[in-house]
Amino acid sequence: MNIKNNQRSKDTEAKIEEVFMNLLSQKHISKITVRELCESAGITRSSFYGHYEDVYDLKEKVEEKMTEEIVHIFQSEYDNHSSDFRVAIIQTIRYIEENQTFFLYFLQNSDLKNIFHIGHISELLTPVYKKEDESKLVFFVGGLNALLLHWLQTGCRESPEQLLDSLPQDYVWDL
Repeated sequence: MNIKNNQRSKDTEAKIEEVFMNLLSQKHISKITVRELCESAGITRSSFYGHYEDVYDLKEKVEEKMTEEIVHIFQSEYDNHSSDFRVAIIQTIRYIEENQTFFLYFLQNSDLKNIFHIGHISELLTPVYKKEDESKLVFFVGGLNALLLHWLQTGCRESPEQLLDSLPQDYVWDL
C-alpha cells in the first residue's frame, strides 16, 4: 500500500515531476498526456491518478511547490545574511536557473507571469519598507520579473551576479 507522504510515494511524485519537466522542455503542456508521463516514468496510470487528477493538476502542484521554494529560499537567505536583499535575490535566481525549464514555461504561460510578488517582498522588507516606497517596489518587482523572463528566454547567459550588476545600483538597493 502506497500511503501519501511515505518515501515510496515521494519517490513516485519526484519521478513524475522529473519526467513532466523533461517533457515540458520539449513541448507545450497541452500536448503532454498521462499515458506518456506514465510510460516515461515507468509507473501505472492508477499510480499517476493516485497523486494527480490530470496533467494540469500536476502543473498546479509543481507550481505551488516551486513558489513555496522560492519564498523559502528568499526568506532564508535574507534572514541568514543580515537582511541582505542582494544575497537573497542571487540565491533565489540560482534556484530559478536550476529549474529554468519550469520557470520559463511559468513566465510565458502563467496568468500572472510573476515569480516575485509584491506581497512577499514588502512583507520581507517590513523593517525597512515605507508605504511611500510602494511605487518604487511595484516598479522593481515588475522589472525583476520581466528581467528574469528575458534572462530565461536568452538561455541564462549571465550569472545571477552579472544579471543584478547590470542594473543601476540605486534602482535595486535603495528599497
